[in-house]
Amino acid sequence: MADAEFDQFFDLLGLFSCCRLLDCGGGPSSFAVEYARRGYEAVSLDSLFKHGPRDIQARFDATVGPMTEGMVRARDRFLWH
Repeated sequence: MADAEFDQFFDLLGLFSCCRLLDCGGGPSSFAVEYARRGYEAVSLDSLFKHGPRDIQARFDATVGPMTEGMVRARDRFLWH
């Protein structure tokens, strides 16, 4: 997700650079990295990361199909532009 999408989705427009951001349960999102590059103190926290890379990949592989199917079924509920 690009910075502008994060700004709009989480209503982050107008944050002061002194704000500290905590991403809870964000998984492998780029949120903290993108906001740190913009000068914010940003940290991601997710219990997923207590697992090693192979376990994380296995969890992803097990869920990507059902998640994609769910998004396809619900595609009319989202604006994709």
